[in-house]
Amino acid sequence: MINVRIQPMYIPGGDPEGMNEPAATWRWPGLLGGVMTTDDRSVSPARSKTYQMVRTDSTMSVNPFRGAVAWWQSRATYTTTTAATDRGMVAGIYLNAVTKGNLTLIQTKGNMASVKGIDALTAAPSTAGLWVIPSATAAKADVVAAGGGPTYPPLGRTVGTLNTGDNTFAVELDVPEVL
Repeated sequence: MINVRIQPMYIPGGDPEGMNEPAATWRWPGLLGGVMTTDDRSVSPARSKTYQMVRTDSTMSVNPFRGAVAWWQSRATYTTTTAATDRGMVAGIYLNAVTKGNLTLIQTKGNMASVKGIDALTAAPSTAGLWVIPSATAAKADVVAAGGGPTYPPLGRTVGTLNTGDNTFAVELDVPEVL
């Protein structure tokens, strides 16, 4: 079941986690900034994920990839970036490799299984719900103890341990919405 907050929410190919559309040829500009929540009933208990349609910065130095942190470059134009200079304005997580300047969906709420961490995390990700915050490294997150206050707006909390093969970890995302 899909709860679409802006009618209609068109996603080429139907997969919210694979969208990578050229902005220049996009025929539905009113969908930019649109928010959509899906319910995955194939797992128990059912899990929901919330996505937002954004434009990617055409000049960022690090291309978006699955699990990369997205920051707002401009909330007014729904433009996101991987540049750490904007880390105080967390937007969500990129879900796939996206061409710079293209439109995509980022995830803002729900379970995300592969957020990319910095090489030397402040705290080891665990199922204990540690804070996940933006780092000073482009497109990457850090983890801090839940007992301390996060130094930047949190992306959510850890729900899994570190995958040392690719330095990713599972996060229950809870990014404030920008509508």
